[in-house]
Amino acid sequence: ILMELEKCVVERFGMEKEYLYHFKQVIHQLYTLLDQQQMIVELSTFRNLFKKIAGSLKIPFSGEPVEGLQVMGVLETRNLDFKYVFMLNMNESVFPASNRKGSFVPYRIRKAFGMPTFSAQDAIYAYLFYRLFHTGEVFHCYYNTYADFGLSGEVSRFIRQLSHETNIPIHKRKLSNPIMLREVKEISIETTEAVIQKLMIYTDQVPEKQQRRLSASALNAYIDCPLKFYFRYVLRLFSEDEISQELDARHFGNVLHGTMEILYRDNMAEKGAKTIDENDFFRLENSVTGAIEKAFRKEFGMKENHRFEFKDRNVVMSEVIKSFADRILQLDKAYAPFQIISLEEDDKYQRFVPIQTKARNIGVKLGAAIDRVDKKGDEVRILDYKTGRDETDIGRFEHLFGGEMTAKHQKARKAGYQTFFYAWLYVSKMGGDGPIIPGLINMKQVFQPDFDYRLIMDGKPLNDVSGYLAVFEEKLKVLLQEIFDPQIPFARREHSKQCAYCEYQSICEG
Repeated sequence: ILMELEKCVVERFGMEKEYLYHFKQVIHQLYTLLDQQQMIVELSTFRNLFKKIAGSLKIPFSGEPVEGLQVMGVLETRNLDFKYVFMLNMNESVFPASNRKGSFVPYRIRKAFGMPTFSAQDAIYAYLFYRLFHTGEVFHCYYNTYADFGLSGEVSRFIRQLSHETNIPIHKRKLSNPIMLREVKEISIETTEAVIQKLMIYTDQVPEKQQRRLSASALNAYIDCPLKFYFRYVLRLFSEDEISQELDARHFGNVLHGTMEILYRDNMAEKGAKTIDENDFFRLENSVTGAIEKAFRKEFGMKENHRFEFKDRNVVMSEVIKSFADRILQLDKAYAPFQIISLEEDDKYQRFVPIQTKARNIGVKLGAAIDRVDKKGDEVRILDYKTGRDETDIGRFEHLFGGEMTAKHQKARKAGYQTFFYAWLYVSKMGGDGPIIPGLINMKQVFQPDFDYRLIMDGKPLNDVSGYLAVFEEKLKVLLQEIFDPQIPFARREHSKQCAYCEYQSICEG
């Protein structure tokens, strides 16, 4: 490492030799220390040690002493004369610095015994400040009027003293960035033939291998904002995935879904049946930790034979997921016995919906991977696991397709639409002779003693969605007709709170 660093200093970084020299000294210091202790550390440990030491380094600015700009501290100006002086951070409590009680000896005792006090420090800074006027011709002082970042927003007492007690001409100027509110321009994308051709991948008009399907998330995106749908599902401008070694909000839901799927799938494989009864929960409850580790390995793309090492935030997140999974198993145990119809990875629910466009009849491909479908007697539950702030009270049925609603119902709209969409897909494929109950198992409410997974509509729990599915399909066709209509552009919805969190905000307001 030292040889490579020296090579860089000589060959490539002539202007930064001073910095690299100090970094070399740090590396040499660490190397000597580890060699004396006969320790071998991992590269990540060495890097952290280096960062800790390098963070405390103070490297002086380099420059020609007799010409050019000299950047220095106040104490360094002793016995030096300058024609032009620029003083930064001339805020009270910064220059001079505020009284810092860094000693256990009280001020009065220090004063009585002739020990240094903050008064002496102020006197030193006052002398150095006024001495700069000895030969100075132009003196510039800068201070921040904004009371933040440890600043009081007040100008230094030295500046006030100059203005009141001397005849030195002082010219004040206020420097600020003007606040300009840009007018948000309306953006509307015409549904040209080129746009229609891009949309055809969601229809039966292209070969099966090229077909993609519109999900509930895609339709929700259109209901929220057609322009958002255009960016994401027509132009396919997806946000870039970041590689992380720790679990964050992007991964949390995936690991929870994976954990529950692994638990039930392994249990069904073990007993050779899809029925879950009370006797299965001893094995399920003792398999949670192993299922979480499997889900972590899958989420981070690790091989089955590799052990996932829990550390940092992942330890906390795994405990949260475990408590969530334990609670779901507790609720399932009280509901048992029941039969698992399908889990998320089965991904077998899709359907073509015929619509009429101006040019042709097409079938739009819709589909979804439903988290869980189970059955008890003739009652079928369509369940969706949620780790966000989703609500279950959707208000009225009409709210599912947008329009004016309260903030509470707005939080429930997307999840409610998604579960209705799942129920419609299930009935389209499997039929429905009994009650179809869509519901959410959401982290926000699942730990409440009176938790109820069912959606709330018109103030009551929804015990069967079957009677609404025909109307839901009609409204769904109207929505698809609008998406594929060449006469209707993809325009942005009226500006709302959702725009603040939209990944395409910079495009719309740029």
